[in-house]
Amino acid sequence: MKLNQLVKNASASVGQLRQDPSIRLTLYLLMGVFTLGLFSALVGYFFGHDSLKGVTQPDMNPFVASSTQGQYPREGSYLLKESDILAKVERETKGISKSSEPKKQAQATAKKDGKDAKASPADEKDQQTTLPTTVQSQGIRLEVRAMTVESNELSLDVAMRNEGAKEVQFLYDFLDISDDQSQVLTTEVKGLPTKFAPKSETFSGVIKVSGVSSGSVKWISLALADYPDQKVELKIPKILIKQK
Repeated sequence: MKLNQLVKNASASVGQLRQDPSIRLTLYLLMGVFTLGLFSALVGYFFGHDSLKGVTQPDMNPFVASSTQGQYPREGSYLLKESDILAKVERETKGISKSSEPKKQAQATAKKDGKDAKASPADEKDQQTTLPTTVQSQGIRLEVRAMTVESNELSLDVAMRNEGAKEVQFLYDFLDISDDQSQVLTTEVKGLPTKFAPKSETFSGVIKVSGVSSGSVKWISLALADYPDQKVELKIPKILIKQK
């Protein structure tokens, strides 16, 4: 008897709810909000899934450089010293290159001794280097084989090897190439590894230099030191630019 009474009461309550327009409107609004939310979630999911097509997880850590692949150094693979960064920024801001600093010091010393610091035309001609040319320091051998000038970009075909008994590491962001006006030029190194194992093979690469033309620049200088010890110093004071 009690169960029947409960069923009758429930039926009567439902009937009253159906007859009340405000309750029906509330139910319709709740159903509409639920439907709209479900539709928005589905649209967002499909758009997100479509935008991430082709994005995969890297096979290796991009911040860990490999010494065996012989690739250009990956960004973030080294912790740079603040003093090195400030020194490079100061040189680029003032337009002073490493290769020009010894020359200025020599000139100051010559003036102090009462001598003429300017070299004669014959001496300058003797200092100029034609390609191919090779420099060596601490067992590291750098050969500049050829030069190509196209538009405002200069390319140097180079080769490097380690003939010593110790591993040597380079950071090509500190490669210093400047023109005959002592202006530091923008460079990009391709094909050379960052680490050279002892008695390594010969690696060939290209150094691209921006802002160089055969008419505006007569010669460039090159200076490269190992990182972070800076015991290896590879320097070519003057490399003649091919005149068209």
